[in-house]
Amino acid sequence: MVMSSSHSDYSEKSASGVDTNVSNTVTDSLYINGNRSIGVYVDDDSGAHTSHIVTIQVSANETDWHDTALTVTGLGFKEGETTAQYIRAKVTTAEGGASTSDIHLTSK
Repeated sequence: MVMSSSHSDYSEKSASGVDTNVSNTVTDSLYINGNRSIGVYVDDDSGAHTSHIVTIQVSANETDWHDTALTVTGLGFKEGETTAQYIRAKVTTAEGGASTSDIHLTSK
């Protein structure tokens, strides 16, 4: 485990083979333990990766989820800040053809 100089511990969670051709698919949530810096990395697993959009969602209670402006179209990485306690990734736009991705959430 890596320690952050600003607050809590670095934390991460990965989901393999997420179906990025189905809108509203979500990953398991990640408790970020007071961390403020968050990120999502969407990596190739199989199929096409040109038009699906993965959005970071945040929640204070792990029940009520809200989309953020942190989105990845296709493959890539996006980072930002939050005051929420939980984050997860959600497919907000489907690929339109066979597509699975590995999605990694991080906080520090």
